[in-house]
Amino acid sequence: MDSIILQTGDNTVTDGDVIGRLGFAASSETGTNARLVVAKIEAIAEEAFDASNNATEMVFSLSADGAAASKMILTSAGDLNIGGELQTTNIGYTDGDNAIVIADGGSCTFPQDATFSGSIVAGTWQGTAIAHDYIGLDAIDGTNIADDAVDSEHYVDLSIDTAHIGNLQVTTGKIANLAIETGKINNLAVETGKIANLAVTTGKIADDAVTDAKLAHAITVVTSLTAPLIEGTTSIQTPLIEYTDGDDAIAIADGGGVTLSQAATFSKAVKTPLKSNSDGATVTFDLNEANTHTVTLGDNRTLAISNETAGQKFIINLVQDGTGSRTVTWFSTIKWAGGSAPTLTTTANKADSFGFLCTGTDAYYGFVIGQNI
Repeated sequence: MDSIILQTGDNTVTDGDVIGRLGFAASSETGTNARLVVAKIEAIAEEAFDASNNATEMVFSLSADGAAASKMILTSAGDLNIGGELQTTNIGYTDGDNAIVIADGGSCTFPQDATFSGSIVAGTWQGTAIAHDYIGLDAIDGTNIADDAVDSEHYVDLSIDTAHIGNLQVTTGKIANLAIETGKINNLAVETGKIANLAVTTGKIADDAVTDAKLAHAITVVTSLTAPLIEGTTSIQTPLIEYTDGDDAIAIADGGGVTLSQAATFSKAVKTPLKSNSDGATVTFDLNEANTHTVTLGDNRTLAISNETAGQKFIINLVQDGTGSRTVTWFSTIKWAGGSAPTLTTTANKADSFGFLCTGTDAYYGFVIGQNI
């Protein structure tokens, strides 16, 4: 049996009726507020009572300057409604599991998985509180990121990876200037499908932050290349470079051969190598190696050409050795300017220079550039 029972004198109890009340007041103070009831605990009906209903809530009232007013309500369902702040170091589940740990200064730690139904704003997080393990798969999307919310101070190293970003959710307005730093991004984490078009601008990336290891072949279109395009890379691999409307400009073959598909303009000199060929019974000039060749003749020699292309122009310099009087058998078929092949200079250590235009397979125009040089 309860020691003290407060019982209403009403014959019927309806929603909002006070069933019992404890009041607290000073006994002999003077002045209006000092004589008021300063605290109350009330049992109040949540609905009309009948044979099967007696839902009741407890209302706790306190005064600060005037009559006591409701500050906290404990409902029949067990919900606790507090009008002011809840000050505690730990909030746990009913079985004792820690849910939120609050440190002096107000920073919060979530020991378990946390689900956020609303927006996460940059200012909400203290330091580097968002770690990889606390971000649900595909949890980061545009509706949950405030403008300028992605800042390097608000996530820990390597916490951003591809599984935690919804497709096309990283837009330029969501990233603070210089917020993307190397240490914050997992290798191969940034994929094409995760970034909205034109979202990543120069001002959003810290110096030297995006390295080749951080990208999963994510860059598909660029309007210009500035070396080094990506820090740490030494080459760009592609078989074809085109203009924006699809016109072929530069074709690259296996082996590295380059074809300029359209007219090409060079603003500076085009420098080609001088190939020094080895002497031998047959001296072969490989036109894939160079367009200018030289050889010192150690005896009478046969000359040959390889890998010629119609329209190709090339120069051959024939140098006499210290003995001199060396002759050559020319490759075929050469149509010489003037109608006949020139006679070589026979003086020791002197050179003759000849120019050629390839007009087809084994077909050339030949010209004397200079002799006895």
